[in-house]
Amino acid sequence: MSSEQAQRLWTAFRNAPHKQIDMKLPQRREAGEHAEDPTAEPAGITFTDAPEVAGIWAKPPDVRAGVAILYLFGGGYVLGSPASRRKTAGHLARAARARILVPSYRLAPEHKFPAAVDDARRAYQWLIGEGVEPARVVIAGDSAGGGLAVAPDAVTPRASPPDAGGLRCPLTLGRPRLHGREHDHPRGRGLHGHA
Repeated sequence: MSSEQAQRLWTAFRNAPHKQIDMKLPQRREAGEHAEDPTAEPAGITFTDAPEVAGIWAKPPDVRAGVAILYLFGGGYVLGSPASRRKTAGHLARAARARILVPSYRLAPEHKFPAAVDDARRAYQWLIGEGVEPARVVIAGDSAGGGLAVAPDAVTPRASPPDAGGLRCPLTLGRPRLHGREHDHPRGRGLHGHA
């Protein structure tokens, strides 16, 4: 049985006034920036800019030294930003007691493949260049970012040692209502709510 909070969230998704799939790209991008609006603010997290990768850092008060998570935001490669996953990064940072780097990457259709891959790889290399050992980096992401996190050679360069990217952790859950599908419950559905 779903929690009362989960039921309220799914009701809000079902009752949303517009389906993202029916919106023009600028409106979809604006809506995507509010994906975390219903979620709680992460307590005790310090957020700072990471201008070298046009992103943000999320740092918990009890951070473990030498550990970092590279978190790649989702949005089907056409929407999303580090700011759109700020709360996710904060909650993950608190749970993992690790610094989280959420870099930006160039979006389609303005930027063709492999722009997102190149930018994610550049962010990983910058993180390693800052002194984090490759084996102490977790590469994570949601949706499209989860795809980048697990794609062979997408983030870690081919010349990397075998221990590069200590762990890869994708979260590739879709939001059925937001992707133009009307389903009462996501259970039993594939990526992005497709049967």
